[in-house]
Amino acid sequence: AYEAGEIIFAQDEDDGAAYYLLSGKTQLVLEKDGQRHEIGDYGPEQFFGSLGLMTPAVKPFSLVVMEKTTCLVLTRDAFSKVVGQFPELPLKFMGSIAKRLLQTEKKMIMDYTENPERADLKSVMGVSLV
Repeated sequence: AYEAGEIIFAQDEDDGAAYYLLSGKTQLVLEKDGQRHEIGDYGPEQFFGSLGLMTPAVKPFSLVVMEKTTCLVLTRDAFSKVVGQFPELPLKFMGSIAKRLLQTEKKMIMDYTENPERADLKSVMGVSLV
């Protein structure tokens, strides 16, 4: 369990793990140019870090505990062993990742069509076509 104020995972680090929140409250935080940006609050049944199970992946955010939180931690090494026993597991992870990617791209398209001056979005639209 993690206590309020603790960091479950830190921005700019590859801890080689994924996290499934069982209880509590956390906040996703981005530190940029000395500013703290609170991205969102998350609680039970949220999953973070699935990409890091399949490949080295530096986390672009920190996950900070707001209220005592319990979570399951799955390391990259443990995931590799589990995949040996359950070979369909990576497909389930990829499906979850693809769904989130499609939702994000739809939001970017909406943002761009409502704010065409956001030319910066054009460079990342189409990522779902990978």
